[in-house]
Amino acid sequence: EKQLEEKLILLDQLQSSCVSCGLCSEACATFQLSGWEHESPRGRLHLAAQFLHGRIHPQSPALSTFDRCL
Repeated sequence: EKQLEEKLILLDQLQSSCVSCGLCSEACATFQLSGWEHESPRGRLHLAAQFLHGRIHPQSPALSTFDRCL
């Protein structure tokens, strides 16, 4: 759980430079296979922010999307 939180903090820092244009989705194998926005880089950055701001609890099944990153 602690490692996950540290990784999400790093993602939140990276998010500050993201303009949410979606160009990274073309290079994301997980998004290409699933077609689900929440499994795109943009979706994962949004999920990380939600977790860090306390809107998603650490045991949420939504966080499993990070385990599916190819």
